[in-house]
Amino acid sequence: MPVLGAAGGGGGGGQLPTIAFFGSQTWTPSYDVTAKVFVIGAGGGGAAKFDWNGKCSGGGAGGCAVSELTFSSGTAYTITIGAGGAGEVAASGNNWGSDGYGNGTAGGNSSLSGSGISTMTGNGGAGGIQVNAAGDACLGGAGGSASGGTLGNFTGGAGGLLTGIGDHSASGGGAVGLWATGNAAPVGVADGHVGKMGGSVNWDHDTFTAAYSLNAGHPSNSNIKAPPVPTMPPFTDLSAYEKEYGATSTYGSTAYGVTGTERKAGYMPNYRHYYISDNYYGGIAGPFCGGMGFGNTAAATNAGHGCLGGGGGGAAASNASACYGGEGGSGGVLIFPSSIG
Repeated sequence: MPVLGAAGGGGGGGQLPTIAFFGSQTWTPSYDVTAKVFVIGAGGGGAAKFDWNGKCSGGGAGGCAVSELTFSSGTAYTITIGAGGAGEVAASGNNWGSDGYGNGTAGGNSSLSGSGISTMTGNGGAGGIQVNAAGDACLGGAGGSASGGTLGNFTGGAGGLLTGIGDHSASGGGAVGLWATGNAAPVGVADGHVGKMGGSVNWDHDTFTAAYSLNAGHPSNSNIKAPPVPTMPPFTDLSAYEKEYGATSTYGSTAYGVTGTERKAGYMPNYRHYYISDNYYGGIAGPFCGGMGFGNTAAATNAGHGCLGGGGGGAAASNASACYGGEGGSGGVLIFPSSIG
């Protein structure tokens, strides 16, 4: 069934409910609905590798088709939601052999169709890319295309570029484009033990370098602490949550107990990461944003996940530890009514 929330904005006579679909189904409205509609493809998963020269990029975001449509009472509409692309699992004996490396998986396509409307499709983003040598070109996973939108069809942002970057480098995943082509993740860096920004709906890829640690109380290792950055959520009723489980962890040089801690990811990529029991965890990005990458780590590494169409981050370790590319965010269909009945 659809997920209902309070629609953002609204002057005068109050607000109409937002209708959001995150699973494939048939929807038959009980009344006529005129609405702005966003169909978003799933993000691609991030690449990963360990103990090998090279680099790994984040996945591309899903495409976004935007229309203003009128849905008719009693008419059945088919909604298909793409699954997020899997991040590569780089471990001994996995996929490509004992060296442990591989590309991320592409995200699935989302669509909306039915009598009296043009079919809208948001295609999934491509998986992140792994290359074996510092001198090899390494693009981020490409963003997915879109079609059928009467107001716009926007390609998703790409994973971060890694061309010209040294060994053991990684980049974050791309962001969904809701009003233009989605923002790519910043160019990845090879700095050790740090998160690499994913793409955001709020700023272009060259606003900050990948090694900035935004809105964090403490920069980790060689991350550069940036001033607090405000968020401008495009839809105020969408959010992402995650829960960390583990024993006492360290963040920078200070110990924190994070067992059962619940954190709202909000509308920014989650650049803050945790170091738990000799493992790096990237967390979940905000809706539409790309997951953070991890480069040059010396421990088991889990790159950040994209959310609602965002690409997953890439993961690159400098020793023989398991590495996990971030999963791409699943797709969705968002309906914002302007009138009902």
